[in-house]
Amino acid sequence: MEKPEIIYRYTPVQTESDYTSEYYKHEYSIYAVTRDKPDHWEAIRAVYQYMKRLYGKNHPHYERRLQTILYHAEPPYSLIAKFANEELIIWSTEVTVQEQTKQIFTNWQQIKTYYEDLTNYCNKKKEAAEGALQILSNSKYCGKTIFYNPPNIRWKLYPSGLKIKENYIYFDGKSFSFTDFLKCDKQEKRFYWDLFRCFFEYLYNDSCDNYYDPELHFTFDYLDRDNKLILQMKERRFDNYYDLRAWKNVIVLWSNNPADQENTKRTFTNWQYIEQYYNSYIDRWKNNKDIYMINSYVEERIIKTERKIKREQNDPTNPAARKRRARRHLQRLGYDLHKSRKIAKTENDRGQYQIVKLDTGEIVCGKIFDLTLDQVEQFYMDADYARRDSYRTDSIGFIWNKEPNFEQRKEKVQKALQRLGYQLEVDIDDYGYKEYYNASCYRIRLIKNKYKVKCYTDGDNNKFLSNGESKTFTLSEVEAFISSNN
Repeated sequence: MEKPEIIYRYTPVQTESDYTSEYYKHEYSIYAVTRDKPDHWEAIRAVYQYMKRLYGKNHPHYERRLQTILYHAEPPYSLIAKFANEELIIWSTEVTVQEQTKQIFTNWQQIKTYYEDLTNYCNKKKEAAEGALQILSNSKYCGKTIFYNPPNIRWKLYPSGLKIKENYIYFDGKSFSFTDFLKCDKQEKRFYWDLFRCFFEYLYNDSCDNYYDPELHFTFDYLDRDNKLILQMKERRFDNYYDLRAWKNVIVLWSNNPADQENTKRTFTNWQYIEQYYNSYIDRWKNNKDIYMINSYVEERIIKTERKIKREQNDPTNPAARKRRARRHLQRLGYDLHKSRKIAKTENDRGQYQIVKLDTGEIVCGKIFDLTLDQVEQFYMDADYARRDSYRTDSIGFIWNKEPNFEQRKEKVQKALQRLGYQLEVDIDDYGYKEYYNASCYRIRLIKNKYKVKCYTDGDNNKFLSNGESKTFTLSEVEAFISSNN
């Protein structure tokens, strides 16, 4: 007599879940009973027992596994159980299927509850998809631009072939969904390789064969009205820090704007390939986008944009704003800002500011609270400037500091130089930046006689000015030059 199998010792454990616009599929592996039982495990176990008794002899080596697939695209909405290659409709909107299930399973109420939960989930996903698409359509070109726009498409050429990674929502420059297009036929492989070589030569005026693992970066703006696909260039500010990068938009490759399309047609002879990739990327985005992320992404972007606009509208010369900015800078440098609480000034407390070390509380400046806000700003700008050659990750803080009264001083300097027959030009310094605090990024050129050489003395040093000379000056040195010629 054959020994019966004790099925009740096993319970299903969900291993996979897949949702598309057509179906909602779950896969369960039947393992030993554990305390962590999934939802509707009794209904799934009952379906597994029935299908194993019905089809087990036809598949003696089939592992303990069961799939449930809900087709929710169009009626009748049916829930199908799949054992090996055998399928059984266990619930549906059709009455005949429901009556059949009631005759087979004694716990048909649990199967019905399982079907209803899956259907409710699919309905919520559909509502979320419609709402997200409405959000995208309403948010396009609503004055909320992207201020920082790192790539969401990356192409990298290895000796083994071209690897393409695409990100369908975020603009963080690193969260990519791996997409391998090299498994396609040779014609499509050649299609991507030709595009890569064309874009690389356009950016660098050189062949990609002369570079080790060359990369290309693109960005696609979902919330822009024209849905621009932009080719970007990676700029490294410091050779010592591989992760300090700025993304520069070079050219709009394709968009819904006819002007951008015409510009691409004039620039690239293979513009048909660009249009083809643009359309294929949009199709992949529609199939791979995360509906719930879209809403949070749009909300986050709107909040950040509104905050930036609000900050730009604030008066930067406001004492409260200057104090908050100084405290943030000092804390980043390892210091803290203390404000005196004394109402009346004394010999030991002048009622101003004091700078202390953040970890020990040791007083660095302003022992008797005698620092003004101007002196506090001068302190952290000098500290940032002193760190510019270090290998610390916070050494780039100096690029955000401006000279005191920068706009007024620069305008005054330009007018004064014009009266003397000179003009002021701005260039990047040795670090790749310009017009930060104490930056040597200004050139003084003669307007008329470009071969005439001008010399002036600044203490023990002689400063030579000529048209085309590589000598650059700080804003203070330019002011000193003007004073020496008045």
